[in-house]
Amino acid sequence: MRDDPQTLSQSAGDPTLQEFGWRNTPRINFAPERRIFPFSPVIALLVVILLVEVLVALTFYGRLQDARAEALTANDRLVSVERALQQERAATADVAAKIEDIEEEIKQTEQQSAGAIEIYNRLTQRRPEWAAALQALLQADNTDFRIYSLAANSPAMVGSPAQINLSATASGAHTVGIFLDYMETVDDFLELASWNTSLTSEDRTVLEAVVSLK
Repeated sequence: MRDDPQTLSQSAGDPTLQEFGWRNTPRINFAPERRIFPFSPVIALLVVILLVEVLVALTFYGRLQDARAEALTANDRLVSVERALQQERAATADVAAKIEDIEEEIKQTEQQSAGAIEIYNRLTQRRPEWAAALQALLQADNTDFRIYSLAANSPAMVGSPAQINLSATASGAHTVGIFLDYMETVDDFLELASWNTSLTSEDRTVLEAVVSLK
């Protein structure tokens, strides 16, 4: 059975029916609902613990930053000290090299001075009387005592006596004795430093002597 259009229009205009239909329409809330949780002591304790941990972490982080800054500062100081040590070592090496050069110069100067002193002493020392010495030795030469070699030796060191190496042949031991007696007569400026004899195949005596000039 179909409703009459007039009847439907009357029902739609009735205020009672309109109010009844609005109340029966469900409400739709588009705003999010707020849930309220109760603030219990456990939550408060957890919040306090979390805050304490945050403070400890911040304190530890601050100390860590301070330690890192101190480590960087100490590293910079160490680098500076190493540079200063390297510079000091280089300066010490330069000073040591200069000292070695100075010591070498001093040594050379001392050697030159010693050479100059040696030359000066040689120039200023008394000259050997070679002529008088040779003349005195040649006076011992005769038919029984023949001098066949006289070699003059300059002193090897300053202050050492000049010497003459003498070689002669004698007719016998008594002739050598005569020569030794003669050397005692000229001992004021000649000294028989050493002597030795040997025999030849011809029964002649060979005398080797060293005579020093006083």
